[in-house]
Amino acid sequence: IVQLQFGRGWNDAIAWSLLGDQQRACASLREAVASGYTSNLEDLDAFSYLKSLRAQPCYQQALAPARARNAAQVAAARKAGLL
Repeated sequence: IVQLQFGRGWNDAIAWSLLGDQQRACASLREAVASGYTSNLEDLDAFSYLKSLRAQPCYQQALAPARARNAAQVAAARKAGLL
């Protein structure tokens, strides 16, 4: 349900990767991050079928802003005593 609220989320990136187009997959990752999607990064890092996508330099570059945003949210929650 959360993915639907943020558009396609990672779904396009996963589809392009499975079709063998890693550059379009990375472009989809960048689009999802730019639209504010940051959920389920651990899934992208763990799914075995995304190994070829993770091997691309653009993978970490595309996800860096989402990782930074998530880390900032965790830090803010810790500071507020929520974690």
